[in-house]
Amino acid sequence: MFIAAACGRPDTFKLTATIEGLADGQAIMQIATDTGLLAIDTTTITENSFTFTGEKADPEMIYITFTKSAGTLNLFLENATIQVTGKIDSLKQASITGGPTQDVYNKHLAGKRDFEKLSAQLYQEYANAEANGDSIKQKEIYAQFEAADKENKTKLKTFIAENSHSAVAPYLVRRELIFDLSDMQLDSIIGTFGVEITENIYVKKLKERSEILHNVAIGKPAPDFTLNDTVGNPLSLSSLKGKFVLIDFWASWCGPCRAENPNMVAAYAEFNPKGLVILGVSLDNERSKWLKAIKDDNMAWLHVSDIKGWNCAPAKLYGVNSIPHSVLLNPEGIIIAKNLRGEDLKKKLAEVIK
Repeated sequence: MFIAAACGRPDTFKLTATIEGLADGQAIMQIATDTGLLAIDTTTITENSFTFTGEKADPEMIYITFTKSAGTLNLFLENATIQVTGKIDSLKQASITGGPTQDVYNKHLAGKRDFEKLSAQLYQEYANAEANGDSIKQKEIYAQFEAADKENKTKLKTFIAENSHSAVAPYLVRRELIFDLSDMQLDSIIGTFGVEITENIYVKKLKERSEILHNVAIGKPAPDFTLNDTVGNPLSLSSLKGKFVLIDFWASWCGPCRAENPNMVAAYAEFNPKGLVILGVSLDNERSKWLKAIKDDNMAWLHVSDIKGWNCAPAKLYGVNSIPHSVLLNPEGIIIAKNLRGEDLKKKLAEVIK
């Protein structure tokens, strides 16, 4: 406390908001957890205004919702005097000032507005081309979007590097880049963060992610897991040792997964007689839909699920953040490839299964 005061930093926060059109009721402060939003405080709204007070030494993104009005107000909370003004029907445009971390985040938001505007424009143009059956135009628009997205990612990485001492940096890595980074790339970025944010929640989450990626890197033994199969019997990955195993993370509700299934069926028909085993791990929430998809797509291999959606234990163990996601193991249970699809899958299987 003495150090904070000596450096001129407050050791408490006061967040005051005035939102035009906000109905009287309760404002609910929430934080994001691995299982969803968690309410951590509430306060009363009177005449369009509300105030939260407390202590928050570690800057963190919060989400404020309202009992009598729609919309969510997002901002970085930290020990500071924070002022919010805006309108209930345009909370994204609200003015948020006072917190140094939010000031950095405001710069990020301002810098990406052109990209968001262009993305919205291209999305509409793509929809129009699709409605008109113009596939050539669709490809042109998609190429424009990919180029714009690449440029945006480059700018984002520069922004993160320039603000490596702010909690905004690890927050943005986790929110916007995490799916694109290998374990080595992630470690490299983590190493650039300033010592003052070493214990920040977002840095800790990135380190957890890095550890998971290291554990399931190519060349590592595949972590074991056990789930129930389609008839309720437990099946362990380790019981399949001695064969080539393709772990396929998928779900009945996943369009790209279902589109890939014919390729999986063909690969299974060709390589199962030579020793390939496929273990489908479903991220479904409903057992009936899971079983129906297996039947409809002729997926005649092993299947397991805990029917917990994205909370599927093996999916977390393997760091799965998008599906379809596949992991190929050799007979010794070592990971030898990841995310193989279509012809790439067949080519790899032909290479390793003689």
